[in-house]
Amino acid sequence: MHKSAVYPGFLILLSAVSALLVCNLGYSGWYNNFFAQYLTLGFASFQVKKGLLPLINEGLMALFFLAVTIEIRYEFTFGSLKERRHVMLPLCAAIGGMLVPALIYAYLNWGGESLVGWAIPTATDIAFSLACLMLLSHRLPESLRVFLLSLAVIDDLGAILIIALYYSDHLSYVMIAGGLFVVSVMLLLRHLGIRSHAVYLSLGLLLWGFMLKSGVHATLSGCVIAILLPMENMGEDIMRLYHRLLPWVQYLILPVFAFANTGVELSQDVLYLHPVFLGIVLGLFIGKPLGVVLFSYIAEKLGVALRPDGVTYHHILGVGFLCGIGFTMSLFVGMLAFDEEMVPLMGTVRAAILSASLLAGIVGTSYLAIVGSKYE
Repeated sequence: MHKSAVYPGFLILLSAVSALLVCNLGYSGWYNNFFAQYLTLGFASFQVKKGLLPLINEGLMALFFLAVTIEIRYEFTFGSLKERRHVMLPLCAAIGGMLVPALIYAYLNWGGESLVGWAIPTATDIAFSLACLMLLSHRLPESLRVFLLSLAVIDDLGAILIIALYYSDHLSYVMIAGGLFVVSVMLLLRHLGIRSHAVYLSLGLLLWGFMLKSGVHATLSGCVIAILLPMENMGEDIMRLYHRLLPWVQYLILPVFAFANTGVELSQDVLYLHPVFLGIVLGLFIGKPLGVVLFSYIAEKLGVALRPDGVTYHHILGVGFLCGIGFTMSLFVGMLAFDEEMVPLMGTVRAAILSASLLAGIVGTSYLAIVGSKYE
C-alpha cells in the first residue's frame, strides 16, 4: 500500500466525525432536511425521483463498487487472487463473517418479534473499514487490502441478496427484466468483440437506472459493469479506467458518503440491556472477527484456501474486527427490519450499530497498527 492512501482515510473519518458533530450540536434539522431533498433524474417516461441520500448511497457508491470490483477482477486475473485458493479465503471468511453474527443475534432474540433483525450484524461497511485500513497503508502488505476488499464486497453482495429476498416487498420484476436485458446486450457486445469502454459505461448507466427502479440496491450495477468490461493488454486498459476513477472515489465519493450517512443523533431512549442492543453489539464486535478467523482457519486446514504471502492470522483477526464496522449497511437493514410497529426500538438499533462500529474500528485499527509495527 502507498503512503498516499493515508490521506483519503483521514478525510473519510474527518467527514464522519463532522456529520456526528453537526447532528449533535443542534443542527440535525438542517442536516436531515438537506439530505431529504428529492431530485428527478431521467427523461420522458423513464424518470427516477429519489431523495438526495439514496442517490448518494446508490449512485455515487455504484462508482465506488465499480472501482473496487475492477481492482478485484485485475487481482483475480493477474495478481494476488490468481491462485484460486487465494480467492476461497475471502469467500469463506465472508461466509463466516455473516453466519456467526447472525447466529449470535438470533440466539439472543429467539422467540421475540425482534428476531426479524437477524441480518443487521451480518453487514460490513466497506467504505469505513477500508478507511481504517488506509490509515495503516505503509505498515501492511498490499495483499491484505485486496483480502479486505474481496471479503467486504462478497459480504455486501450477501447483504444485498438478503435485503432483496427477505426484506423487500416492492420489487419491480419489469425493471429487473429490463436490467437483465441490458446485461444480455453487454454480453452480446463482448461476444462480437466490441472493446470500447465508453459503450459499456453508457449501457451501465442504463442498467443502474433499471436497478434503481427495481427495488434492488443499485450499487450492484457497479459490480456487474466491472465484471463485463473488456480487459486486454494484460489489464492495462481497464486499470487506466481504474486510476481515472480512483481520485474521485478517494477524495469525493467516499467523503461525501461518510458525511451523508454518519449524521446519527444520539438518542437518550436507548435500551442498553435489550436483546437487540446486545445482539447487534456482540454480533458485530465479537461475531465478525470470530467468524472471519474461524472460517479462514478451517478453509485453510481443509486445503481449499490459501493465505497470500505476508498475511498472518494476526492480520486476518485485525481485518475481522474492521469487518465489524457495520454502520451504513447495518443501519439500512435495521430500517427495513423494524417497521412502523417497532419504531421505538430504532434508537436502540442506531446506538448499538454506532457503538459496535466505533469499538470495532478502534480495536481493529489499533491491533493492526501493533501487528504492522511488529512485522514491518
